[in-house]
Formats: sequence, structure tokens, C-alpha cells
Amino acid sequence: MHETRATSSWRGRLALAVALFLAVLTLFLLTQRRIATRGAAGVDRAMAAPSSSQAQSAAENARRAAIAALGPIKRRQGTNAADLYKQAIGLYAALTDEEKRMLMRRRDKLDPKVAATLYAKIQPIMNLLRRARTADYVDWGFGPITSFTDPNLSANLHPTQDLAFTALWDATYRFQSDPDGAVSDLAAMEAMSRSGVNSLIGLLVEDGVHANGLAVLAQNAASITAVAGPDLADVVNSAVLAQAFQTGMNSEASILQASLDQYADPATRSGSFIQKFAGSYNDNGGITPQEAASETQWLMQTEQQFGATLTEPDAQFQQWWSQKVAQAAPMPLASMALPNFPAARTATLALMVENAMMNAGLAIEQSDQAQFQSISDPTSGHPFTYTQTADGFQLTSALLRGGKPVTLSFSTPAPQ
Repeated sequence: MHETRATSSWRGRLALAVALFLAVLTLFLLTQRRIATRGAAGVDRAMAAPSSSQAQSAAENARRAAIAALGPIKRRQGTNAADLYKQAIGLYAALTDEEKRMLMRRRDKLDPKVAATLYAKIQPIMNLLRRARTADYVDWGFGPITSFTDPNLSANLHPTQDLAFTALWDATYRFQSDPDGAVSDLAAMEAMSRSGVNSLIGLLVEDGVHANGLAVLAQNAASITAVAGPDLADVVNSAVLAQAFQTGMNSEASILQASLDQYADPATRSGSFIQKFAGSYNDNGGITPQEAASETQWLMQTEQQFGATLTEPDAQFQQWWSQKVAQAAPMPLASMALPNFPAARTATLALMVENAMMNAGLAIEQSDQAQFQSISDPTSGHPFTYTQTADGFQLTSALLRGGKPVTLSFSTPAPQ
């Protein structure tokens, strides 16, 4: 297939657009994590309360709008957790801007009275998250996602992130007097974030929530007791992470299937992604709609296969991946989409590593050297590298994330 300079430029712009989208998304998630985990710096904040009926009306309108934006909920037998999450979203929307800022800055030192008042105020939200964890099912009421611009793709992501920040602040505060309850609340947060995985974007958001939860656990590991064991096991459940990864990849594949269905129907073909892609590419002389449809089919199947690679040995995965990259080389659409997959896989693998680190760090806190040695790095099969730090210790993995080894820092000094 002949590639003109104009075609090359167009491919570059499209590839850049995809890369920028992922970069912006990644930057957003990392920024949220920094906000949630940064050290105490700043002044104590007085809690601002609505002072007029106008402010209360605005809060009520915000609450109703937050719920209405999530659409209808399908009904099945039993309790739907999404009902409870929507109520919690509404309560969060009614908080003041200052209260929301305090929740996002969980490491800021607040006046004890202000912190106690905020903790009490968010308990109705937390009670809903706790109840939702034991609900019969979770159905946000969305229909099938049919395109990468479908508003349902990310409709519940920002609201659940807000609730996650609330739960992180709650757990950080609660660890001071009730460590077991704090772990339980982090488990409720995990259950909520897992319910939002309907794409790779949803998966990355869930990964960010999970990473923040692990950071809170690691900073308070010395106070965790055996009573919290079941809740802790639920939080650091790597099998659930693997399932979320598979769900995310399958969701991406389902969007491509919807594109194929749209292209196959003469009534919707002209507006299909496949037709539009071929038209844009053909402006510079390169791919037919039939070829674009064929590549979409290949890409869909590859996404489904990719979702099952998370627990494969690295050598086996790399061999399979090299074959896929070679197959995609002559396919414009596939070759532009394929490079985005490994980053999502590495992000989830890193969290599986951190899950194991959490258990290893707890063994160190409990002076159980034999248990620590028995917990291996899932990417290498070897124990984690232990390093003392100024205020605790750090565990390091062989896995690289962003060019640097995956680490998890524990704030309490290890027993001598």
C-alpha cells in the first residue's frame, strides 16, 4: 500500500491525538493521586456552611442534577447498589465547595473540631457505601455502549471518584481510633470503584482509586489487626483486578462490535466510525471501508484475547505480543490502536504487585520474616527488595512502571 507524505502526516496527527488523549487521562489520574497522597502543607481551614436559602437551593439543584445525569436504573430482584451510590452522589453534591476541597486534601492538618465535624457530616454518605457493598447487584442503568463518544462511557466516573475521595478521607481519619473500621470502609470504596469498569477509561479510574487505597493502608499498616483480615483480603484481591482488566478489554471490543454492526446496516453505514475512518484515510489515498472493517474485526478479537494475558508469564506474553505487532504493521487502524494496550496491562500488573507488597509489608510489621520471604513478587517469583527509609521502609519490585521500579512505602519503622 503506497503511503504519500500527506497520508503520513494524517497518520501522525491521528496517532498524536490518540497519544494526547491517553496522556491527558494519565496526567489527570496522577494529579488526583498526588492531591490525595501529598503531605500536610497549608493552613487549617474553617468549614463553610451554606448561609442562605439561595445557597441551599443551589445545593439541592446540584444534588438532583447529579442523580438525574446518571439515567434510569434497571430493576431486578434484590437491592441495586447503584441506587445507593446515586443517593450518595446526591449527598456529596450538597456539600460545600470548602468541604469538598478538604476531602480531596486528606493529608492537610485540620483543626480537630473541624475534622470531627466533617467526619460526622460525611457519615450518611459512608453509610450508603457500606450498605451498597452488600447489595445484590450493581446496575447503573446504562444501555450498551455503542461508540467511544457515548456519554455512558464515563457518566459515572467523576461521581465515583468524588465518593472515593470521601472514603479515602474517612478512612484516613478513622484509622486514628478505629483501624479495623477504616479498612472496612476502604473495602466499601473498592466495591464501588469496581462497579464503574465499563471500558479502559473506567479501568484506569478504578486503578487510581485502588492505588490510593493501598497508599492509605501502607501508611497505617502497623495499626491493622487480624480482625480486619477479611476486609483487607477483599481490598488486595488480585483476582478481582484481573477480572476488571478482562472486563475493560471486553468493553472496548464491544464498542468495536457496535461499530461493525453500524457499518453492516445500510441505514447507518454512512455515519459509522469505519466509514468515516476510511473516508479520512482515503482523502490521502490509502484504505477502503472493507479493509477498515476487516481491521476492526481483527482489533476486536485481539482486545478480547489481550484481556486474558494478565496472568501469563512475561516471556509467553511478549512472544504473543510480538506476533500481534507484526500482524498489525500493514494495517493502519490496528497499528495506531495497538500500542495503547500494554500501558493498561502494566498499570494493572503494578497494582497486583502492590497487593502482594501490602501483604509482605504487614508480615514485616508483625516481625514475621518467614512470611515475608514466602510472599513473592508475582512478576519475578522472588521476594521483594526491602529498604529502610527515614520514616519507615520501602518494598521494591522488579516490574518497571514509567521506567521506574514499582515501590510501596510504609510509614512506620520496621521492627529491629
